[in-house]
Amino acid sequence: MNRSIALFLKAILLQLALFSCSPPSDGKEQAARQQKDDLRREVLAMAAKHGADFKWMKVLEKDELYTIELQQALLQAEKPRLLLSPIVDVIQQGDAYVLKLHDWMGFPSSIYYELHCNAEQSNYVLATANNGSRMFQDYALVMLPSSVQKPLAKFICEDDGDGAYVTDEASDIMVVKGACIDLVSLKAPGLSARDLIEATTEQSK
Repeated sequence: MNRSIALFLKAILLQLALFSCSPPSDGKEQAARQQKDDLRREVLAMAAKHGADFKWMKVLEKDELYTIELQQALLQAEKPRLLLSPIVDVIQQGDAYVLKLHDWMGFPSSIYYELHCNAEQSNYVLATANNGSRMFQDYALVMLPSSVQKPLAKFICEDDGDGAYVTDEASDIMVVKGACIDLVSLKAPGLSARDLIEATTEQSK
């Protein structure tokens, strides 16, 4: 999907969601700005608490991304990273829990995240998820990434000779695995990495 079209579509859908669930009010826009400012401070405080880097997300602004660019952004220094993304699923595997994240409207949309978490974090997601609109509800997560993988896909190809053969080709998706350290639901939509970077730039002046 073209980046500008997808950004426009996501913005429209978020505005429609806000309009449909919020009563009309003269101070609604001001209240929304205040809510976003409060949430930005909360997310920045969580990142500071765990020493999490969020400037790595600038690489996600690219329309196309090589696997090595994501590996360097996430794995070059072994430290927590802040991530903004919807949580599309929560899975229990024995005594362990896994969060599945994929921002299908984000960039690049080919990145999937699998983050191990604890029972408390799993229950938090279940308690805060918006029923029916999870794909539009972002979370801020502090994660410790451990690997970036590009799975191989098997293709059955037919030739003009004796029949078919199977070949392995790199898939179009990248999978980031790691652990969830902390998270918070983004009740106000539209918070981005650029918002966080600009906020810290202003604070440092």
